Amino acid sequence: MEATEQLFTLKQDVEITLEANPGAAESDRFTAYRDAGVNRLSIGVQSFDGKELKWLERIHSVREALAAYEMARHARFEQISLDLMYGLPDQPIETWMHHLDRAVALAPEHLSCYQLTVEPHTQLATRHRKTSLALPDEERSLNFLIQTRTRLAMAGYNAYEISNFSKPGMRCKHNDGYWQYHDYIGIGAGAAGKWDTPDGGIIRYSNKRAPEAYIQSSRKAGAHGCAINSREELSTSQAAAEAVWLGLRRTDGISCNGFKLRFGDAPEIMFAGALSPWLKNNCLSATPNSLKLTEKGLGLADSIAASVLQTFAHHPTP
Repeated sequence: MEATEQLFTLKQDVEITLEANPGAAESDRFTAYRDAGVNRLSIGVQSFDGKELKWLERIHSVREALAAYEMARHARFEQISLDLMYGLPDQPIETWMHHLDRAVALAPEHLSCYQLTVEPHTQLATRHRKTSLALPDEERSLNFLIQTRTRLAMAGYNAYEISNFSKPGMRCKHNDGYWQYHDYIGIGAGAAGKWDTPDGGIIRYSNKRAPEAYIQSSRKAGAHGCAINSREELSTSQAAAEAVWLGLRRTDGISCNGFKLRFGDAPEIMFAGALSPWLKNNCLSATPNSLKLTEKGLGLADSIAASVLQTFAHHPTP
């Protein structure tokens, strides 16, 4: 934190988030993190059901999750986000709504509610191949999403992105900047960064994950060592497609003026072939100022994004 403040000019209202798991050692150190300058905490609760936590292979209990939240408040954190997961095998919508009610009762400033997805090359994918999991179909998934948005809106949380909700003025600045395709710098072991290139494309990189390897690599060439582990460069058109994919996740959608300034044309013109069918089917709404999903398009966000990304046969790393 001290080195970052020396190298960069931090705004007075800078947001500094720490991601923490309930039951892990960091919960005993919340006060120290707060004193060090961390002012926002994201706690990976995932579920308020012990059986679901065990199935998700989480090391914490419900009691520990609740205790972590109380410890965070005691450590003077005024911005707390809770991560929750829905759409687990055979999970009734009533169970998920109960989890939401428990989260709302705690009154965090922010909630991230993600549907369980089976990502390739994960332990969950292996389990799914061995024994097919009873995951919700498209209709049930959409019902989960709509019910979540409705319940949280009633509780005073604004849906500023498909899976993220905040009290007024409490959006996560980093997350919202990520979806708006802003640049960010990854500092430290395992960190990732992205920046624009002069020709309109982008460079994305991630650092070596092991702290020892990161330190050794950064020292190899003195003060100018490099600890980057992987690097990816996208062309202007590939970057534009990715910007549409990310931007459509926002409730405010894509700023057409900003997109045109960045890439030279409005998204619905640059990707007319991919977006026109969705516009005609009222899954997208286009105005001179923005392009965004309609309520009908919310459940089809992944399909809409895929049609844009396939235009240039680029599939970015999540």
